[in-house]
Amino acid sequence: MKTANIFVVGSFVTGISLVLPRPPHPGETLEGSHFDLGIGGKGNNQAMAAHKLGAKTNVILKIGDDVFGKMLLDEYDKIGLDKKNIIVEEKTQSGVGLVYLQEDGENTIGLYKGANELLSIEDIKSVSEEIKNADILMLQLEIPDDTIKEAAKIAKESGVRVLLNPSPVRKLDKELLQNVDILVLNLGEAGMILNKPTENIIDIEEIKVLAKELKELGPKMIVLTLGAKGALLLEDKRGFIFQKALEIKALDTVGAGDSFTGAFAVALAEGHTLERSLLLASANGAFTATKYGVSNALPNKSQIQVLLNEKGKLDLN
Repeated sequence: MKTANIFVVGSFVTGISLVLPRPPHPGETLEGSHFDLGIGGKGNNQAMAAHKLGAKTNVILKIGDDVFGKMLLDEYDKIGLDKKNIIVEEKTQSGVGLVYLQEDGENTIGLYKGANELLSIEDIKSVSEEIKNADILMLQLEIPDDTIKEAAKIAKESGVRVLLNPSPVRKLDKELLQNVDILVLNLGEAGMILNKPTENIIDIEEIKVLAKELKELGPKMIVLTLGAKGALLLEDKRGFIFQKALEIKALDTVGAGDSFTGAFAVALAEGHTLERSLLLASANGAFTATKYGVSNALPNKSQIQVLLNEKGKLDLN
């Protein structure tokens, strides 16, 4: 199996999480049962997920010259993730996410982007050769649109597959979507992009219609994550592929989607089939949801193999 080469253009956010019985009402103070402080951000999470699965992983992102930025640098040193493209922005705060977790694993998040807003086109051009040498370029939406478009353009012109996770969701540029090969998103994000309600959609045939509509926007492959229901993939040659969710007890779903996305990119780049890639991604996301926090909850291949063994699923090799 080849070693995956993943380049991530993304974001860093310090996650501050508190487990509460429910979201607080205005003016109300609720006592929490668990607190977690750790590094996060969609770009960072996906890069760490790929790295822990053995991929050659490079990531470019901006951090502030503060204690949170130092936390990221220390963590990369600890796990051996290359930090040469981590840019420290002076007199700027790092991104911060404030998370309220419920005991069933659901969450509500407030985001401050901080230094992430300053990742520029010029920054992307400085790593263009590394992007061109990757198997897959991974993008999310916690950084400026022009920066995202530049990275996608460089990759597309070099034949590098572009994976976009459109979160936090917003209106997407048509030019960007034309340069996206793989769109990985949840039902809520799909509804926002298509400008239609999806909160009451539970029938798989209705979900297939959504996937077709998303594919008409330009991406070659659509992967819809469906939470406890599983995941649905649509691709021209294979059509629809459905992966049932692995049964687990979810403690914290923050970062589970990033774990899924990072693992899916690695599996594809390693040369796995679409079916196996979807299974491995699902297992990665499921494992992450069984633990509090994100960086400490991202598994390695041995941990995923144990989970697959427990569920009677395929061998990783």
